[in-house]
Amino acid sequence: MEELAKVSREAFVKKMVSHLEVAYSKELRDQVGMVQNPQNFVRGGVKKAMLYGISYEHDVQLYLECMVELGSSFDTDPATPWASKILQNSNLTGEEKMNEIEEYLTFLAMSK
Repeated sequence: MEELAKVSREAFVKKMVSHLEVAYSKELRDQVGMVQNPQNFVRGGVKKAMLYGISYEHDVQLYLECMVELGSSFDTDPATPWASKILQNSNLTGEEKMNEIEEYLTFLAMSK
């Protein structure tokens, strides 16, 4: 897998803005930052992901999707303490963190 640092960040930002606008059109209405300035929303998400050691394109995309689905501050929101715990676990790689978050979300969806 190609690391995000090896591709043009702006091309990635543009790609993610398009992806989020198509895949999450309803959810985006609740994300003021994304609606007002989608490029800055994505750039901010990329920076936050990098702080947690998340650098692979696919994993950064998942992180951005979580920002849309769970709220842009899902990583620190008291309503999602499980996400904060996973993201702050220094024993996990960025890829492992996103895998655990994805598994947790799948579990939540299945238990509804």
